[in-house]
Amino acid sequence: MKILKFFINDKRASITVFTGIAIIVLLGFGALVTDLSLTYIKANQIQNAADAAALAAGQELPILNGGSVENIKTTALNYAEKNAITVQKENVKIIAVSETSKYYTKVRVEADNEVNYVLARI
Repeated sequence: MKILKFFINDKRASITVFTGIAIIVLLGFGALVTDLSLTYIKANQIQNAADAAALAAGQELPILNGGSVENIKTTALNYAEKNAITVQKENVKIIAVSETSKYYTKVRVEADNEVNYVLARI
């Protein structure tokens, strides 16, 4: 019982407990900032790769009278692969001026990827 009263009344040990808690909180925020930064960087890389794929495929536009939509999709997929992202073929959309028109004027590339967190796993 004397030992318990000693620790309760001893003010010198409180700074050690406070410092320990503060270190844990600061390390937690550091881990959060690191993982969010990695997520932001990866999102930018994916966006840049998707933009590059769309621009490369857009070089073959406009397609008149149906043309070769598959060639444009293949070009977009190749450029996405060169930029180290995975794009499914159904995520490359060749957009026509209207629903009934075969005059294609736009390419849309949608990509996603998983981010491997460094410190959030801990």
